[in-house]
Amino acid sequence: MRHTSRSLLTSFFLAGGAASYLALHLLFRSGRALPRLPWTTSPLLFFLASVLFITAFNVYRRLEERRKSQMEMTLTEHKELDPLYLTRLLIFAKSASHGGALLSGIYAGVCVAYSADLPHLNLVWNPFIDAISALLVAIGGYLLERALRIKEDGEAR
Repeated sequence: MRHTSRSLLTSFFLAGGAASYLALHLLFRSGRALPRLPWTTSPLLFFLASVLFITAFNVYRRLEERRKSQMEMTLTEHKELDPLYLTRLLIFAKSASHGGALLSGIYAGVCVAYSADLPHLNLVWNPFIDAISALLVAIGGYLLERALRIKEDGEAR
């Protein structure tokens, strides 16, 4: 499985932003009211981003300890990481980075559409904070994916 490139995440961000901006712009031009976003999205996304950052740090630290102990030919007292667990983490990291990039683009498009079409800018803060928190999810997933490098034989590097 190849690592996710930054250009793919950027294209997800731009595609989500363009689609949401276009949809909301057409909705506003047709005379309908723009939907309000719930405030509960950003705390959930911040929590998910913190889980991703903490997991990336812990996995990177444990894999580095394992690599150093193998290089020094010493046996340290640490629990081996299960390759199946690492594979599941890798899939979680890829989906978080892709989904976070797409969501941050969608919320950024909503933020731009609200700021361009609405006379009062008080509705812009919620999608702005949602876009930042979704971007943190994408960065956390990207870092976790970079921390996990799995060889073809199933061993973690």
